[in-house]
Amino acid sequence: MVPESARAGAFLSGGGFARQYRDIHAMPLFDDLNRATEDTIQEIIRQAELYSESQLTAALQSDARAMTFGSVMASLSAGSIAAIVAVSQLSPDGKLTYAAVSLSIFFIFSFVSMLLAFRAAEPIDFDFLGNDPENWVDDIKRGLTFKDSLTHSAVHYSQQIKDNNKRMSENTKLLKIGIRLFFLGFIVSLAPILHRFLYSIQL
Repeated sequence: MVPESARAGAFLSGGGFARQYRDIHAMPLFDDLNRATEDTIQEIIRQAELYSESQLTAALQSDARAMTFGSVMASLSAGSIAAIVAVSQLSPDGKLTYAAVSLSIFFIFSFVSMLLAFRAAEPIDFDFLGNDPENWVDDIKRGLTFKDSLTHSAVHYSQQIKDNNKRMSENTKLLKIGIRLFFLGFIVSLAPILHRFLYSIQL
């Protein structure tokens, strides 16, 4: 989930945002926010900046969790393969087939969980804080008031926050699926051993 590149148009970019969304004045949020005073809009922008910074921190933490979980799954997958080979060598007559089956199931689930975790940790587009001064040129040429430019920025923040949340949510779902799949695989892999145990009791 590490940011790879910012989308076109900076956060504090009235002109850039207008180019991206064509007519920002037509957006309901612009009218709602533009009714506020300049001081209020500046506070809204400040809060949005704090929110965006928290998003980036959360994204980096999620990325670290995904990498850690993926590394653990990779180790378990490799260990499962080694164990399957060892079991095959220790029991060429097939008496330990149930153990090999159990390990094979565990390997499959661990391997898929690893792929999901590393997929969740892949670089994605992420909207950054900051502003390219060039993006203000369009606002200046159009003769927009400072209040309108601030409102542009606030609306731009809102849209980028939503976009970031969507990207983070998608990767979080992948990681959750990977974790749940691992625990499911662990339970399923016990079935052959449990079956063998119950069979031996009956005998």
